[in-house]
Amino acid sequence: MNALLRTPLLYLCLLITGAVFAGCDSNPSGVEPVDITVNLAFSEGYDSAAAAGTRVTLTNISSQETFEAEVTEEGQASFQDVPAGDYNVSAVLTLDRQTVFELTGNYPDKDELSFNGTVSDVRINQNTEPLTVELTAGRLGDLVIKQIYYAGSDIIEGAGFRDQYLSIYNNSNRDINLDGLYVMGVHGNRTPDGENSQYLTEDGQFDWNQSVGMPDSVNANEDFLYAKYIYQIPEDGTPDILPPGESVVIAQNALNHKQPYVNAEGDTVSAGDPSLTVDLSGADYEVYLADQIDDPQPSDLDNPNVPNLRSIFIFGDDFILDPLGRDAYALFRTDTPASDFEAYAEPTERDVTGNTTLYPQIPTDWIVDAVETQPAPTDDQIPRKLQNRLDAGYTFVPGDFYSSQSVIRLLSKDQEDRSILEDTNNSEENFTFLEKATPRAMPPQTANTPTGTQRQRLRTKRERAISLDTFESRWAPRVNR
Repeated sequence: MNALLRTPLLYLCLLITGAVFAGCDSNPSGVEPVDITVNLAFSEGYDSAAAAGTRVTLTNISSQETFEAEVTEEGQASFQDVPAGDYNVSAVLTLDRQTVFELTGNYPDKDELSFNGTVSDVRINQNTEPLTVELTAGRLGDLVIKQIYYAGSDIIEGAGFRDQYLSIYNNSNRDINLDGLYVMGVHGNRTPDGENSQYLTEDGQFDWNQSVGMPDSVNANEDFLYAKYIYQIPEDGTPDILPPGESVVIAQNALNHKQPYVNAEGDTVSAGDPSLTVDLSGADYEVYLADQIDDPQPSDLDNPNVPNLRSIFIFGDDFILDPLGRDAYALFRTDTPASDFEAYAEPTERDVTGNTTLYPQIPTDWIVDAVETQPAPTDDQIPRKLQNRLDAGYTFVPGDFYSSQSVIRLLSKDQEDRSILEDTNNSEENFTFLEKATPRAMPPQTANTPTGTQRQRLRTKRERAISLDTFESRWAPRVNR
């Protein structure tokens, strides 16, 4: 644990007050804008001067309109004429090593330390009550998730979801051995208004504390994640070294999806518009399940030139990412054998039998990096799965499902030996999107702006994306459980 995390908890107090302007003529809708003051209050060891320059952002959930203000020396950020509505409120503070020492008497083990505070889905109007948000130090890892291509491409002209991938980047200044690294999807409630609300938290996420058999001695919601799927980079006796500033690509299927191919059923499959999809024949890893499950995807072919990840916990019939973006992703390491992972049923499952799915419980202390995604538009926002200290925000592709877009981490700065990517543990700040997913793309330095081609909401596409909800998770047969 670094030095700063041993200091008293740092709190962000958001005191939001609204004032309604007189006169209805200024706003025909009858909903008047409000003035908002955000106060930053620090616990022992910090004062308001340390908060100067902190950026506070209000993001309207429906319109995605943002309002930003910087905190003054007095510890306040002021907003004027903010339309009433539902907002996400976030604050980001980065302190250099010397400032941390001056405030706490201890040096952190990083050149900079970032803090994030977030309140999701808060109603802002003249009746808004004061809010308190904990500002926590983000966990900074050497390996980061660089790019996630979950949206897939057009189901007719492209490759659907079979061309999905994610990439991992070495953000450090040293070689890193990838052997044994785990890649997981995070399981949780994916509906805004879940049934059996007595088993949900106030935020709408599963209350894992109520899972059958969960020990009373653990904080099941705060200290753990629960896996939707888990795969592992194999340890084959030869270290798989990732140099500084380099990345690896993990493909669902390591094929050139731009070209026709013959699937496992003997059918020739081709993309009507090859420009919509990607060439993954040069991926560094792929997931191959056809030798482990009875009914794999027809596109699940084994590229002999690309190593297969070791399957631990399988979702569906391939390495399938949710095209609607209702997922969270994490990298983790542990010496604990996968067969010894604790696992629990969803809290809504009250009659646990041998046929009940038990989801692996992963301690947050094992997590190297994590990223949350949400659907677009974000008025379809679902309950968050990641704790603020893992990811205080979320990212999404504006074009929505099957749009050929991917999310990608922003460039922070270039050094002589490598590029350093943004990593403040807030995906809203750290990520942008690519109009066309590109596996080996260089990260942009500034966020991209959506064009008029966004928001492809064809009913058949949505139905195809949602049909993946019928897939279930299960332990891989090679894991001795």
